This record gives sequence, C-alpha cells and structure tokens, in this order.
Amino acid sequence: LREGPNYFFAFMDSNSDGAWNAGEPCGVPQPFATQIGWHRSTMSIELTDLMQGYVRMALPSGLRSEDIFSGTGVDPDSGGDDQTGGLMQRVRIIRRSVDGVNQIKKNVFDKVINVPRNWLHEGDLLTQGQLALDWGLADIPIGTARNRISYEVYLGDAPEIALTNGAISVFTNVYDSTRAQALSVSPINGGYVYSARPTFKWRLPAGAEAGYPAFAIEIRRGSESGTVVWHSGAQAVPSRNAEGEYVWEAPIYANTRLPNGQVFLSNAIYYWRVIAMNAKFSTTPTTTSSTEWSSWKKFRLDVNAPLESSGYGSVEARVKYYGPATAMLADRVKVQVYRNAAFVGTPAAEYTLAGTDLTALTALTAPAVNARLYGLQESGTAGRYYLCAFIDHNQNGVRDAWESWGYANFYGVNPETPYSPRPAEVAFAASPAVLDIVIEDADTDQDWFPDAWEYERNPAGDFLHLTGPADSTAGDTEINPQLLAQLTIAPTAFFTTLALGSTDADADGLDDLNELLLGSDAQATSTAGDGYTDGDKVTLGLDPADTLRLDVTDISLASGLPAVQWVVAVQKSDTSTLSLAPVATYELLYTPSLANPQWQVVRSGTVALDGVQTLTSQIESALSVDPVQGFFRVRLTK
Repeated sequence: LREGPNYFFAFMDSNSDGAWNAGEPCGVPQPFATQIGWHRSTMSIELTDLMQGYVRMALPSGLRSEDIFSGTGVDPDSGGDDQTGGLMQRVRIIRRSVDGVNQIKKNVFDKVINVPRNWLHEGDLLTQGQLALDWGLADIPIGTARNRISYEVYLGDAPEIALTNGAISVFTNVYDSTRAQALSVSPINGGYVYSARPTFKWRLPAGAEAGYPAFAIEIRRGSESGTVVWHSGAQAVPSRNAEGEYVWEAPIYANTRLPNGQVFLSNAIYYWRVIAMNAKFSTTPTTTSSTEWSSWKKFRLDVNAPLESSGYGSVEARVKYYGPATAMLADRVKVQVYRNAAFVGTPAAEYTLAGTDLTALTALTAPAVNARLYGLQESGTAGRYYLCAFIDHNQNGVRDAWESWGYANFYGVNPETPYSPRPAEVAFAASPAVLDIVIEDADTDQDWFPDAWEYERNPAGDFLHLTGPADSTAGDTEINPQLLAQLTIAPTAFFTTLALGSTDADADGLDDLNELLLGSDAQATSTAGDGYTDGDKVTLGLDPADTLRLDVTDISLASGLPAVQWVVAVQKSDTSTLSLAPVATYELLYTPSLANPQWQVVRSGTVALDGVQTLTSQIESALSVDPVQGFFRVRLTK
C-alpha cells in the first residue's frame, strides 16, 4: 500500500467468481479515504445487502442490489448507446422525474470507471462529495413532496441531449414522507464518559436502516438550550454492532479547543442528540425542540487524572519549541496521541496547550510536564501509544506539511535509533509515562526560512508563494528579498556554512555558491557593471546587483586648508536581497604624489549607503599635507 489516502471496498464473493455481483453484501470504511502510513492502520467495514442512494450496480448490465432483493428495477436491455468494451466506461445517472413530474431533469452522477472494475458502489459517490446519490435533491422546487425520484443510467459519451433511450437501468428511489427518528442508546441518563473521545450509540426504527445512509450529532453544554459545543455536520453512517446499533467514536477530545472555539471541558454536563439523514432529508433543523432529532440525552465528561475504577489511563509529555515562530501560539499548539507510529488517522486523544503549559513551551528552562492526556485505554487492550505535537498555525484542526511539529523519539535515549518513534505504555499506575517532544520548523519551499515564521508575517492562503523563493523575474535568486532584509544578523554570515569550499570562478571575492543564492553573475567581477566587485559590495552590506558610485567632486581652500567634496550614491536593484540601509565607514586619504603614492588617512567617519549623498570633509592642519599640491581619494570599509 502507498502512504497517504487509500480507498477500500470489501464484498462477500458469494459465487466465488472474484468480482462483485449485484446482491452480494459489500461496504466501504468510514471515512472512505483511509490514511495509510508506514506503520499499522486499522479500519472497520460493515457489509450490508443494500442501502438506498448507494447505487450498487453491476456494469454493463445495470443490475442493482435492490433489483435482486425487491425486483423494483427495470430489466436491462441489450446495451446502452455508444458503450464500448474498452479499458474504461463512462457512467452517467440522469434524474428524470420527481413525483411523476418529468420536467425536473438533472445529471446527478458522471464518472469514468476503469477496468478491471465493472460495477459502481457508494465510494464513487463519496469521492465526489455526495453521501448518497443526488444528495440534497438540488433544483427541485420548494414545496415538492419529493417522495419518488426516478433515474436513468447511461453508458458512453453521447451528448446529454441525446440520452433519451438506451438506458441500461431505470430505477426509482422512494423516500419517507417524514424523517425517521433516531433513538439514542448511549451515553444517556447522565452517565459518565471517562474516555478522551466520547463514543455515541443509536439505532433507527426497524426497517428504516437502509433508507438513511448519513447522520449528524449535536452537543450542547449544560442544557438542551445551552451553547452548541460541537456539530458533526452530515457524516456517512458508521458500522453497526451485533445489536444493530450504530457506534461512532467522535473526533473530538476532552480538554481541547474545538473548531468553533469552544473547549470540550472535563467535569461538565453535556446534552447530545442525533438525526438520520438521506438525499431528501439532507439538512438539520436548528430548533432545540425539533422532533426530527432524537430526544436529548445527557452525559458527564469525566476525563481527569485516572482512577483505577474508571478503566482508563493517561500519559504525559514535556513539549518544547525553540524556533522563531512564537507570535501566534495561543490555542494553536496541540499534543496528540495515536495508536500507530505513523501518526495517521484519527488521534486517540488531544490536548491544547494554554496558560502556564504554553509558557513552558518556549521558556529557556528545563523541560517540565505541560501536556496531560487522559482517558486512554490501557495498553494491554489498546496497544502502544505514540505522541506528537504540532503548531496549528492556520487553525484548520490538522497538521499541514508546512506546519512545525515533532514527536516523542529515542534521541538522547538510544543512540542506535535516535529518531524512531518512542512508544508509551498506558497502565493503571500512580505515575504515568512521561515523554519528551521537541517541535521543529519545516521549510517546504526551501528558502532557508521557517514556513511557520513566514506564515506569521503574511498569513494568506498562498503565503509560501508570496514569501518564498523569488520568481523567474529575479534571475537565479532563491532567497526572498523582503525576508532577507529582515535578518538581524550580518547577511554574509547567513551563507557562511554552505559557502565553505565553494569556488570563485570570476575571482570577485564572492564564491559561486553565494553568487547563486544572491542571484548575481558568477562569471562577472561586477554584476552591476559599476566597477566595484561583487565581493566588496557584499562586504559593505549591499547586494551585488546594487549600483554604487563613489567620487571626489571638488576641492576648495578655506583659511589655507583644503575642503574635499565627495559623493556616494547607491541605487538598489529590484532583486536586492541584503540590508535596506547598511552603514559603512569612510576614509578620506591623501598623497602628495602619484609617482610613488604614500596614502594616509586624513579624515574618517560613517555614512549610510542609501540614495545619493553629497558630503564635504574639512581637512585639519597637518605637516604631511601640503594644501597647494597633492591628491585625495575616498574609500569605504565595513
């Protein structure tokens, strides 16, 4: 299996032909996109005979599972228009009528199926964002009963306007006039929830299970009319247990901040309800008294330092971050516990750092416990646990590739495998396992600046493009100009470590690696063509592409002593990658003759290398300076 999202389909091969056939029990995991890492992963798949709206259909016959069990489908004809026996076949499902009215036509499914698969299943809908066929029944006028929706299935690429005959299947989905009401099973009656993630159980009225492929759960704090702590949104139904109850472990965690800003606090009472959903009933009423929802049930979240009677244990972590991205840490630093070392899937527990725990994250002091994760099953039952932490800078609830993160490992413990994930054993003990985590920054755009730091300065959706490597208009520049200008260290020091051992083809005092990074011409002594070498300008704090002019423009005598007028001018290039206004030391030098020049410094000071400046230096009386004859020049040093 490849790492990342994988898609599974399971079926009972009743006739042992190696392929799924209409009527054979089948199913997919929820969520359908199963994250696979290099370590182990687990999933649950319930095989069901049929589910309305899932379009389990054999191709090219068009035979559905519903046809096998109820005989409601039309016998398939000899073949669809423009269908082929090639390596792929296009399948389209057209809504033809609503409650017998034919004018509400709509293409509700369009997908190319590749061989060797020759059937449709619910995964084809889920990957297109539909929890069932024709989810939401779009474009049907308000007030329409929407009890009977008829569809036709076509193969091939014929224009849609021509899809009037040759359908391989014609079927009708029949919906209840009123929504079936779910029955809450657990937790109820104020029962205690000791696990980090609450598990909800419910059932549907007998015979209604096949008609509702989705659900939603709502949780409120304190009362039926209290603050909405969490709303799941529409979700595909989970697997059922042996008692026919739907069992779902919600992806929310005790003592952490939820997407709507609410904290799922321990030691608090919560009320919950569940609602059944399908293509017709695809929305959830917001009124607290709606009878479409199940009745309200309450529970107490009691996820604390574990007692042996609770049946749950804990693990603790000492989390540190030494990077520069410290401006946006509040409510963003999350510590997670997984049951696999690849850190994929849904965590078993999560903790958001706040208060003194967050302060300890960046304090230059010895690591201290600042994350406590309770409500974990004992390792003897659940297996080993693995801990990681990340800074959720964009607050989308998941770790993105550019976000700073770290995990508990054997660094400093086992020199042979320092970076292997270090497992934690959870047991009913007075002292829980304590692991260390150091969060490190990522640099996915390879511009030598932490991505998180870049995000803090420009938190736009495309921030890596805005503040990453310069674009093609900037030559070979790989370092963003605005970023490098903000460095508080000497610019040349930034490149020193990578520059060691590099060549200098043009002998300008700036090695070729630095020329590449700065976007200068490695084959020209002076990239700007102003007579000053690239190496000299970098030493002064300028970019090689900046233009420098330094001239003595006038000499006058005042009280018998010379006054030298000189000009320093700097024109920044568009690709300038160094300091905006470096300060250099100037030296005014004098020699009485150019035949055998003996230059001596007669005046010095500092000057900002920014724009055009005209300066006058008055020379004080000195025996070695003859005011009647001699020569002056000006020099810049760092």
